[in-house]
Amino acid sequence: MLLTPLFEHEDEGTEVKDEDEDEVGQFLFLLAAWMKQCDERHKCAVQYKGESELPTRLISVDNGLRLVTTKSLSSGPVKYATLSYCWGTDDFIKLGQNNLESFLQDIPADGLPRTLRDAIEIVQKMGIPYIWIDALCIIQDEDDYSDWLKESVRMHQIYGGSYLNIAATCAKSVDEGFFHTGDRKRFAFLSRFDEHHRKGAYLFFVENAATNTIIDTHLSTRAWAFQERLLAPRTVYFGDRGMAYECRTDLKFGDLPLPFDSWMAVKVLPPDEPYPWHLIAMIYSEARLTHGSDFLPALSGVAKRQHEITKDTYLAGMWKEGLVRQLCWSRVDVLPRPEWRAPTWCWASGDGWMLFQINLPADEGKAHHSEYHAEVLDAWTRPADGVDPFGAVVGGELTLASASLIKANTVGIIEKSVVVGFSTSSVRVSIDMDCEIEEAHEPIYVLPMVSQTVEDEQGTFPKRPEIYGLALQRSGPRRGHFRRVGILQITSWMINSWNSSLEDQELEAACRELVRIMQEDGPFVAKDMCARTREAGDGKCFVFTIE
Repeated sequence: MLLTPLFEHEDEGTEVKDEDEDEVGQFLFLLAAWMKQCDERHKCAVQYKGESELPTRLISVDNGLRLVTTKSLSSGPVKYATLSYCWGTDDFIKLGQNNLESFLQDIPADGLPRTLRDAIEIVQKMGIPYIWIDALCIIQDEDDYSDWLKESVRMHQIYGGSYLNIAATCAKSVDEGFFHTGDRKRFAFLSRFDEHHRKGAYLFFVENAATNTIIDTHLSTRAWAFQERLLAPRTVYFGDRGMAYECRTDLKFGDLPLPFDSWMAVKVLPPDEPYPWHLIAMIYSEARLTHGSDFLPALSGVAKRQHEITKDTYLAGMWKEGLVRQLCWSRVDVLPRPEWRAPTWCWASGDGWMLFQINLPADEGKAHHSEYHAEVLDAWTRPADGVDPFGAVVGGELTLASASLIKANTVGIIEKSVVVGFSTSSVRVSIDMDCEIEEAHEPIYVLPMVSQTVEDEQGTFPKRPEIYGLALQRSGPRRGHFRRVGILQITSWMINSWNSSLEDQELEAACRELVRIMQEDGPFVAKDMCARTREAGDGKCFVFTIE
């Protein structure tokens, strides 16, 4: 519980209101106060000035509704809102070639679903002259995706240039709307006081209430909504428990202006600050889509923003800088392999929650002393449209050089892992599979990637070795060409802090034995299976291609 004093004269301009006052009016009064404070103190709102950076179309909400092309607008900054929402499964009115001309004259408000009407009501009462709604501003014809393809690659500009993003977090369909009156007793109650010549109230506030409005919602599970939240400079969330507001500086929640620390895993960032990509990828990997082919396009806006800051090369959800460590990802949820959408070495190739095993920030409380057993010689992906490297891809390859390749013998299958052994050793290890086990009879090869020693900086636990390697199967008849099927990881995470020293010793023994196999047997297997060899002073002379 949070105990927060509220005084009648505080500078937020909001006082405790009676319960019978108009709900929507309270929301908008409070939202106006928050936005005024943000405009004056935080300067979060950004209006793109360039004509090419505006959406192609906007909806004018003054004196009725009509579609406008931004080319027809006068020069200067254009203030518009955006909407994040779920379509649902029911059909509703959308923009098409058949009604484009009529929408330029008038959009019948009575024919719009409730969520769109609610959003339009907000921008009208907030004095925002325009709103962008995908269903009404992008041509949605099923037999012609050309307009959608053109506009979908500009989401970083559309949402990034928004004056305010409006999120209908509790609505599972476009017909539900988002002015829902929640039961305040579930998350807050007031205790009024009158003492020492001061009047006010204490607000007892459940700390996870903001989570239930922003993070743990139906909208937050949708892939497109994930990037919309991150790209918009500020968003107001309407949930079934109330209203929340997030900008680059503050997170506020409830009927009263209560500042919160931005505790969320990924928050809205200043325009020149890069995202923590390991968290972006981890959270996004759980997101859901109606069409699996949208997996990379729905992340493209965030990727473009990241590239504008880092100038790094984007590779279907990954980045060329530090790629060796990024390749050591693992899948928590092992699901059937979806239709092809990315090379197998990319985490975007599969469904389910994913983790970068050794791409953690430096402040995670562990010191890493790493040795790299593989080197990236080349990595590329081919854009589906031949132009946009941040959207869907239709091909890609990774070329690695290594001193070793280990052939593993399948011993058995435990749940979603394959237990393997090696011909010259009694050690047994498990390989965590990327997708449900396919072609288990095919030989599995392990390409060593990284070994490191991990120690607790406080000295609580002893140093522990870790080894990571890619689990590969041949992808076809071409020599040296493989596809990724999983990851081998012998790590300190396998041993909990309460385990015995004997288990520590077993981990170290397994790592030592695997290193021996790498050094003694690995070069011979690598020579037989590689695509080619090269001169390399560090021994990484065997070249492999992963598709």
